[in-house]
Amino acid sequence: MDYKKLLESILYYKQSRWWRNYPPGFIAYKRKISLQTIRGFLREVFSEQNNNKVGLYIHLPFCSSKCHFCKYYSESIQGRSVISEYIKSLKKELSFYKIDFKKHFLQSVYFGGGTPTLLDEKDWIKLFKIINTFFKIDKNAQILTEGTPETCTFSKLKLLKDLGVNRFSIGVQTFDEEILNSLNRRHSIADIYKAFRNAREAGIEYLNMDLLFGLPGETKEIFIDTLEHALKIKPECISPAFLDLNKNVFFSKKDVKNVYINRRQTKILTEIRKILKKEDYQNKINDMYYSSFLLHGDVKAYNHNIVSQGSPDSVFAIGCHVDSYLNYSNNKSYQLQYTKGIKLNKYISYFKENKELKFLGIKLLEDEIIRQYLIYCLMFFQGKINKNDFLSRFNKDIMFVLKNNFSKLFKVSNIKEDKNFVYLCHKESRFYSDRSKFLFFCIKYLYSPKVLKILKKEARDKIS
Repeated sequence: MDYKKLLESILYYKQSRWWRNYPPGFIAYKRKISLQTIRGFLREVFSEQNNNKVGLYIHLPFCSSKCHFCKYYSESIQGRSVISEYIKSLKKELSFYKIDFKKHFLQSVYFGGGTPTLLDEKDWIKLFKIINTFFKIDKNAQILTEGTPETCTFSKLKLLKDLGVNRFSIGVQTFDEEILNSLNRRHSIADIYKAFRNAREAGIEYLNMDLLFGLPGETKEIFIDTLEHALKIKPECISPAFLDLNKNVFFSKKDVKNVYINRRQTKILTEIRKILKKEDYQNKINDMYYSSFLLHGDVKAYNHNIVSQGSPDSVFAIGCHVDSYLNYSNNKSYQLQYTKGIKLNKYISYFKENKELKFLGIKLLEDEIIRQYLIYCLMFFQGKINKNDFLSRFNKDIMFVLKNNFSKLFKVSNIKEDKNFVYLCHKESRFYSDRSKFLFFCIKYLYSPKVLKILKKEARDKIS
């Protein structure tokens, strides 16, 4: 089998789904999933017997304009009426499932976008009324929304705080005015500082700053200056990301050819870590690597609504163009990944015309979930697997599973164990920071024959 061709196939589709997902999103979201299947999973996830965490994601796809770096689905707002209709549709969608969601508490609620803070105060009051009607929210739940600096007025943030929001993520991206303008952003550096002041004064407990590196025009000086500005503001969480070029993004490879970080990709996280460490920001806590840097290593600041594949927790997503990720156990583990990839106007029209929603996705049985779990441990723990966690999740001994189902791993990895852990360590140190090497390894040694067969067909059809 030509594993390199399969690697090219996954990277070819990376604009559609995160390349680290298992199974890869572009094959996972092709089959029709019945409403009966989804209702069955939702009953299990929202049952009193479910001991795992459940999060709710609400997509608010509205933007004042499309940013040139953005790969996510959103719509430029055309009048306030469409927001009102969309909120009504969210309520109708929740009724559509015919599930008693109140049997299980929500441990997290996430309002993502788009730009959620384009909603006005009346919109937010209506939205929270709907959520509180259908769900019970745990008293310690994370309730988070995103926003852009220019939409973060004090009165709006104070209302959000009063409604229960305890985490706020502000899309800063960069502290260079010229680059901000080239991105089609509507805010200035002054707006950034004002937004964080407003959020502090409103009393929101945890603040996150989103930064984006690898942008056209970025130099070493701009890279360092952006991080220094972030340290001045000192949010509880700093989340660096890197420009992902795909069909939805305005920029091309030519635009970023000479950008500073693109010449130092394998070392850039080390540089970020070194600068942020000055104010005690950490991204490795208790042997786990986080995608964000947390002030003083406080994991409460991290957004736990973003469930990593490999976790037994669930995220139920509502709204247009969203993906849900549902898990439950009944002697064995089961997982459902599904999407309703419909755009805003079609989503609203479905409920106006009383049509039934259509879903695409994949149902995974335990063998595939174990493979997903191993990839997760490689990705976030550099191959460190907790024996008791694996046993409690799958009722199986991890070494028995590795020897019987993944024997080839012993020839290419330094597999060791002690009383509490198994260490699935790759022999090459740069393996974990090299996307292609990491993915190639997973394809060759961890992907199932069933998934490889589908990938082989996709590679033949799409990659010349």
